Amino acid sequence: EDVNMTHGKHMIAFGGEYVLNQLNIWNGYQAYGQFNFCGQFSQTGPSGTSVGGTGSDANLDFLTGAMSGFSQSGFQENALRAPIPSLYFQDTYHATSRLVLSAGLRWEPEFWPVDYFGRGSVFDHAAFLANQHSQVYLNAPAGIFFYGDKGVPKAFTGNSPWQFSPRLGLTVDPTGNGKTVFRTGFAMVYDQPNFFTRQRVQ
Repeated sequence: EDVNMTHGKHMIAFGGEYVLNQLNIWNGYQAYGQFNFCGQFSQTGPSGTSVGGTGSDANLDFLTGAMSGFSQSGFQENALRAPIPSLYFQDTYHATSRLVLSAGLRWEPEFWPVDYFGRGSVFDHAAFLANQHSQVYLNAPAGIFFYGDKGVPKAFTGNSPWQFSPRLGLTVDPTGNGKTVFRTGFAMVYDQPNFFTRQRVQ
């Protein structure tokens, strides 16, 4: 919602929004394995018959099962949820016919998304060195902790609720005829990373 009103030389605007955002992912990227054959194990000569030459044949590596690399990952599964609230106030002041000043303030906090099912983990190097283990998944390697372990929030990181963006502006018409206008301004703003980027920290 946005409200605009004028009062004398002031034009006042204020409002805000509240967004409930979510991201649902079930991605099988590399979940079934990625096999690489580059021919490094099948060096052949110019005729393709002698071994130990300068050529290479990736198909021959494939047929003999000589992989140059293999990678695999688990399914990427996320059901992220987070609110995105914001509030703002701005005053545009027409000091004279040649000078206009504007100032405003926006509250735009950063609430990190949480997985609906609490999936994710954190790694603590000091806990790894101390051979400390999770109480949620007892068989997990040392130093890896999950939501439910002491000190691990569901978002796996802290929020930044007190983000304020001040804004200042100045407009000057030196001659008063509207043909030449100088404008300057300043603002400190925050960005909201999209959920697909942030899901990689879960």
